[in-house]
Amino acid sequence: MKHIKEYKYFITNEGRSLGRTTEITEEDFNRLLEENCTHWEQNKKVPILRGLSSNIDYGHIDPKEHTRKSIEEENIHVTYMSQSDAWRSWPNYENSVIGIVGSEFQPKSYGSHTFEVIPYDDAHIAIGPDSNIWSCFGGFESNEGIRLVYFFLESIGIYGHEQEDWGHIMDRIDKISEFPLSADKEIHFTNKLVIRNDVDYDRFMAELQKRHKGEEGMYSPQQVIDHIKWIFRPDTFRKIRYDSNWLPWIKENYMDYIQPGYYLGNQVWTESECLLKLVK
Repeated sequence: MKHIKEYKYFITNEGRSLGRTTEITEEDFNRLLEENCTHWEQNKKVPILRGLSSNIDYGHIDPKEHTRKSIEEENIHVTYMSQSDAWRSWPNYENSVIGIVGSEFQPKSYGSHTFEVIPYDDAHIAIGPDSNIWSCFGGFESNEGIRLVYFFLESIGIYGHEQEDWGHIMDRIDKISEFPLSADKEIHFTNKLVIRNDVDYDRFMAELQKRHKGEEGMYSPQQVIDHIKWIFRPDTFRKIRYDSNWLPWIKENYMDYIQPGYYLGNQVWTESECLLKLVK
């Protein structure tokens, strides 16, 4: 758009420069708002907030132009949510804007300034069961679901940078003929499997065993892959369009959980273009 000038790289709430955004004038903001965000006037009663290290007043971002990375070493969730069939119908997490909805708190802890995120009309929005994506998987507390997978993969020699490709992970696991239940009690070498950390390996396999009703012995590569998929399954998430149904749906499904001084909201993300407005 000719009336949008290039600004600089945003420092996102992960603390990294992940993509190019643009600063826009108040006049341009109002024009784009009128053209593309007709549902915002109603929906702003429950805003989507986002912390950024930027001192602009108004901005525009197209998340498809950047690739997201986590501030943590664990990027396995980004990989799986962007490349797996299970998440195919969801907004692509790897190319998204994320924020918090329903929070009493302005998320300045994720940046020096708080912005309201205004998705374009009819944007597909995904909502997690917690304020932090790392706490949304597998029914585990905190970020234990992600870390269970991350450290298990490291224990069999699939390290952090290799975990950014889901196809590569599956190929590596599939080349191992079988997986013993315990690195302590069973053999340490199975075909190409060399277990490097007994504790992390055993924790993952113990959780896998629970799903197989106590079955012991060796597990197949497919059982291991299926267990990772199960941990990162999307069934605790919800999705909705940013339209006239947004506000009543959010109030009905999420706002009842607010407790003064406690409720931190729910993480949301969208791959739609968005406007950003500094919260004064």
